[in-house]
Parts: sequence; structure tokens; C-alpha cells
Amino acid sequence: MIQGISMQLPERFKIKIGGKGQERQGKRGAFRLPVKWPFMKICRNERDEDGNFIIDEDLTESMGSEIFEWKDSSGKVCASGPRVIGPIALLYNDPDLNMFTAYRCYAGRTCACRGNGVTAKQLNDNGEWAEVQCPCKKLTGKNPTCKPNGIFSFLFPDAPLQGVAKFRTTSYNSIRSIAGGMELVRSLTRGRLIGIPFFLRLNETQAQVQGKVQTIYYLSLECNDTMSGIWGKMIEYTKNEAAHLVEIEYAETEARKQIAMDADIIVDADGDPDVDEYYPQYEETESGAIVDKATGELVESAPVETKEPKFPLKQKKAPDPEPDPEPEPEPEEDESPSEPIDIGKGGFI
Repeated sequence: MIQGISMQLPERFKIKIGGKGQERQGKRGAFRLPVKWPFMKICRNERDEDGNFIIDEDLTESMGSEIFEWKDSSGKVCASGPRVIGPIALLYNDPDLNMFTAYRCYAGRTCACRGNGVTAKQLNDNGEWAEVQCPCKKLTGKNPTCKPNGIFSFLFPDAPLQGVAKFRTTSYNSIRSIAGGMELVRSLTRGRLIGIPFFLRLNETQAQVQGKVQTIYYLSLECNDTMSGIWGKMIEYTKNEAAHLVEIEYAETEARKQIAMDADIIVDADGDPDVDEYYPQYEETESGAIVDKATGELVESAPVETKEPKFPLKQKKAPDPEPDPEPEPEPEEDESPSEPIDIGKGGFI
């Protein structure tokens, strides 16, 4: 094996609680407003012809519970989805390996600064990385462009072992609640997280956002077992721990190497092209109105009229790409709307 190459877990599924909504015209072209959903969906990595992630309906149905029905102003159910998904299994006993966190600031779709709250690596005008103090005004200013990032990785134990599932967020509440869920169980299991069945829950609460009371959604990590049940599992695991301790330590060492390598990558290490979903900016429409892409609210000028949306019920699968020609042989290579809005002809991401 090539020295210095570290493992990278294959990503098979995504947990989504939001996506792209209505399309609007700006001076730089069309853009789609991000929108939050009051439920979760499990999506695959493939996209449909409209560029949205395709929902794995079978897995969402089998792993989901506490179904929430999303209704329009007339009371008609436009969409539904689970508010609880599980059981899920964690890969490591170290919480930092199960959930990567960092402050990130983007220039377009390129990560231009990444920090831990004390120091950060920032891309300067010469295209070189320089160490700067963190946080800065980009996080604490009036219109912050830097946000906390959390990437939570886990497995579906009842699904084929084809790769991990990931939940990406820029929500402080989701990051703190998921980290707190792991720490609660670790305090009872003397540091063990592997082998414990967890559940993801979507929570709804009211909060002050820019002086307005709004409904926000965030994920938390829960364990439905009792304390005596967890202790019983720990006794069973302890009997076999010596045989597997070396393998667990090796896997966690490799995971730390991957995190260290990602810190020096300029382009987003996650390969996620939907930066606009997590880092929306203001957009000027053809009429001259300034629209906040995060909330869809007008910042300046006259309001933009929109038509009553129709919620899509089906997704169209993208056509199979044409096969590449045979190569020549070479010599000895993270504001929730009060009502559902249109999130695109293809449905959810």
C-alpha cells in the first residue's frame, strides 16, 4: 500500500432536513432559495435530471417513525416524512471521529478559511494558507459569512453495508445536541459508543432570529435503552473487548489521519457541491429587489410576487449517461416556512 494514503469512508446515504426551494431570477442568473423541512429524508448520492438528490423511499419508510404530515393553507397534505430515524450505529468510541466540526468560510464553492475557535487556516491573496486568529468578524459580524460546520457519520445496521450515512449541518443546536447525546452515553459506558443503538430525532422549537420569533428545526441523538439495559450490554461487550481492542484503536488512528489531511485541502473536502444550501448569500433580482437567499425575505426594494406553489409528488430519474469511448491501450493508470413551498420539479434533494 502507498505510504501516507489514509482511509476514506465511502458515503452511501445523506440525511436531509432541507433543500432547494423556489427558483428566482437574479442578475447573475437563476437561483433556488434554500428551504427547511419539518421532517427528515434519507437520500442517495445519485441525482435526478433536475440536480436534486434522489430520496430512498424504501429505506426512509423502514428506518423512520413518528411521521409528520406537512399541510398547505387549505389543509391538504402535500408531503410527509419521519421525525425519528433509527436505529443507527456509530463507528468509533471517540465523539470527535464520529462528528467532524469546524468553522468554515467559503469564497464561491472553495473553502477559504477553516478554524477551531482558537486558530484558523486562511487562504491569502497569494493563494497560500496562513494561520490567523479564530473567531473573527466573519463569524461575529452583522452579516456573518463564516458558520459552524458539523458532519455526523454513522451506519444503518439493518441496511446493506455499502457505506456510511452522513448528516451535514451549520446549526449550533444540531451540533451541540448530537455531541451532547454521545457524551451522555459515554458517561454511562466508561467511554464506549460502538455497539449502542442510537436514534436521530428532529426537534422543533421557537427562537429569536434577527429580532423575529421563528420556528427552527435541529437534530438530536438519543438512546432509547434504559440504564440497566446499557450496563448489561457493557458487561457483554467487556468479555470480548480484549480481542477487538487493537482493531478499534487502529481504525480510530486512521480516522484521525484523515481529519488531519482534510485540514490542508483547499477545495471542500467533502465534495459537496451544494454550498449554496448551507452558505446562502444575498441575491439581486431582475426587478432590483435584494433577496435573502437563506429566508427568501426582501432586504431592499419592492417585494417580489410569487405564485402559489404545487408540491411535486414524483421524482424523475436522471437518464443514464452515454458510455465513454473505449480508451486507447497504453504501453506497459445545516427559515423554516410556515407552509410548504415548491422545492423544484424533481422533489426533495
